[in-house]
Amino acid sequence: MRDGKEIGSANSSKENIQLSDIGAALSVRVTASKSGYKDVSVVSAPKLVSTAVTNTDCSGVVDPSSWMDSVDTQPSISGGTNYGATLTGTNATWPAGYKYCVYWYENGKAIAGAAKNKYKIQPADIGQSIQYVVVGSKKSSTTIFRFSQPVKITAAQFGNVTLPKITGTNKVGLKLTTTLKPWLTGTTFSYTWLRNGNPIAGVNTSSYQLVADDLSTVIGLTVCGSKQYYQDLCVTTTSTGTVSLGVITPVGKPAIAGNTTIGSTLQASPGKWQTGVSFSYQWLLDGKPVIGDVASSHKVLKTDKGHSLSVQVTGTIAGFQSITQVSSTKRIP
Repeated sequence: MRDGKEIGSANSSKENIQLSDIGAALSVRVTASKSGYKDVSVVSAPKLVSTAVTNTDCSGVVDPSSWMDSVDTQPSISGGTNYGATLTGTNATWPAGYKYCVYWYENGKAIAGAAKNKYKIQPADIGQSIQYVVVGSKKSSTTIFRFSQPVKITAAQFGNVTLPKITGTNKVGLKLTTTLKPWLTGTTFSYTWLRNGNPIAGVNTSSYQLVADDLSTVIGLTVCGSKQYYQDLCVTTTSTGTVSLGVITPVGKPAIAGNTTIGSTLQASPGKWQTGVSFSYQWLLDGKPVIGDVASSHKVLKTDKGHSLSVQVTGTIAGFQSITQVSSTKRIP
C-alpha cells in the first residue's frame, strides 16, 4: 500500500519501487486464510521511500570510465518524440567508483525491458510522458537516482506528401476527379470539395460533377490522410481557373408531327436532350418567325397554304449556355 491506499495489482510478496513511490510511505497487508476459520489481516509498519535507497539491485550496470567524478548534471533526452522515433538518454555525471544502470519510465513506472540508453517509441506510448532514469550505485554507499525532465509522446507524422491534382474541365455538368501519389501503406483518405474555399455539403468522394451553383467560382479539394498511430494530415489544392457555362448536347433535331391540311394541328417534338432541360418554341413560316406563335403546337391556317412551316426549339438549363435547334420544314399544300 502507498500512504495507506492499495496499489493497483500489487498483490504478491514482492513489489518493485517506482518513481511514483518516492516520498511516499509503503506498507504491506498480509491476509491469512484457512478453511473453517475467519480471515485475519495485519498491516506492516510503513517504510518511507526516498531518493537515497541503499542496497538497490542494479542489474546490467555499466561503468563508463569517461564520466566525470561529480554529480553536476541531470540526465536528458534527445531525439524525436513521435511514434516510431528513437529516444536517446544522456547520463548525468557521478562520483568515481559508482556503477550505473539506466531505465525508461512512463508516467512514473518503469517500462519493462527498457534498460539501455536508447528507446524506440511504441504505439502504447502515444499520449504518455516518458522519463530517462539513471541509477548510480557504489559498494557501502547509498544508491542515487537521477531522472530527466519528462517528454510527451505524440503520434507519428506523415512527413512530406504530394498535393492532390484535380483533373477535368471547369464547365458546369462535367466531372472533376483527383489523383493522388501514394502515401504510406495503409493510409485511408477522406475528401472535401470546396467552392471558393467553403466546403460543399454532401460531397465526399474523389470525384465531383460541377453544378449550376459552381458557375464563376473556383473549385478546390481538401484531402485528409489517416493511418493508425499517425497524426491526421490534410492538404488542399485548387483547380485552374473559374467554372464556366456548361454545354447542352441534344441528340438529333426537333420534329413536327400531324396532318398538314387546313384546320389541323401540328405538334412539335423537341427531340432527345439531357435531363433537366426546359424548352421554348417559335414557329417559322418560310424561315421567318410567326409573331406570337410560341406554343409547342400550331394550328394550320389558310394563310399557311403554299408555304413551309418549321419550328425552332431553344433548350435552357441553369448553369448552361442555351442552344437552339430548328426542325425540318413541312410544306402546306
